[in-house]
Amino acid sequence: MSFPKVYFDESGNSGENLLDADQPIYCIASLNMPDENVDLLLSRIESKGTELHFKNLKKSNKYQKQILEILNHDSIQTANIKYYTVNKEFAVVGHIVDRLIEPVVYDTGEDLYRNKVNLQLTNLIYHFGNYVWNQHLYKILLLSFQEMARKQTEDSIKNFYTLTTELKEQTNKESVIIDLILASRAQIDTILKGLHKYAIDLSLPLFIEICDNWGRQFNQAFDIIHDDSKQISFWSKAIEFYSNTNYMIPQEVGFNDRKIKFPLNINSLSFMKSENSRHIQLADIITSSVTYAVKVIYTQRNPKDEFANNIYKSRLMNIESNLMWPSLDHKPTVTPDDEINILDYLVQAAEKNIDVYKDIIEKTKRK
Repeated sequence: MSFPKVYFDESGNSGENLLDADQPIYCIASLNMPDENVDLLLSRIESKGTELHFKNLKKSNKYQKQILEILNHDSIQTANIKYYTVNKEFAVVGHIVDRLIEPVVYDTGEDLYRNKVNLQLTNLIYHFGNYVWNQHLYKILLLSFQEMARKQTEDSIKNFYTLTTELKEQTNKESVIIDLILASRAQIDTILKGLHKYAIDLSLPLFIEICDNWGRQFNQAFDIIHDDSKQISFWSKAIEFYSNTNYMIPQEVGFNDRKIKFPLNINSLSFMKSENSRHIQLADIITSSVTYAVKVIYTQRNPKDEFANNIYKSRLMNIESNLMWPSLDHKPTVTPDDEINILDYLVQAAEKNIDVYKDIIEKTKRK
């Protein structure tokens, strides 16, 4: 039996260094497209090279025009392409909410995710950090959180909470949010113990969400061919677990419009170098086009870059896609009582298959 094939590639992946100044935007893209359609699109690029890479092609006006022909082709549609774009600074703030504030709130008996309070807090911290609080101190605080999450040393812990205290002392506006961060100090050792390698990397959660989108569209199992990725390879055993009907009770979990169907409909996961796959080369052009345009327009704020503006106006940038981006439009929601927290569901699955899950964790640690 043959299964639909979905090809993945990433752009702007700086691993756990989400605050890399040169790569502020991350994009993961996937496509399901017949070989002939891929060849037709890539044939628009008149290159003598056998492997096409956006970073090389963008330097030429001729290739820029040919890339835009691809991005505006009729084959570029939601049924064939799914991608996720991320503001990485915003993602770091999200990690502060998820890793530090959520355990504090959980201990009071409240679920931070049920009514999108986590999104509201993330947006408020990002907004205050960039426009209200001491911006320099806020930026250093984000860097220190990232260092604490990665190194998990006493010095890195002390530095983070010292900076957080300084930030609180310098503001009277919304300091209650800073108090929530400071309250996590009492359980930081336990929190950090649960952060494994690539824990704050973006690849896995966004990969899972895109796979859920494909699973809903196909309504059947599908094969994944991913460009070489240390992160997805690292989590491959966990992905197998999440896709196994023996371990995962079939269920849609999550709150409101943020839900995932488990088990994931993944039949197989394999890796391939882009030089050996025209599909992945097309995915590279898609992801890199997105990160280039968003970086230039929203981060560098350079409205005179004609190529970036044309990408932003292209068909690709106007099809339905996923976005992790700051916004103050999030409003409180009322979540039905029967909806289940994704994390609770995953914990239950792990507990019911504890020996299998422990084996996965051990194998993951050894990578």
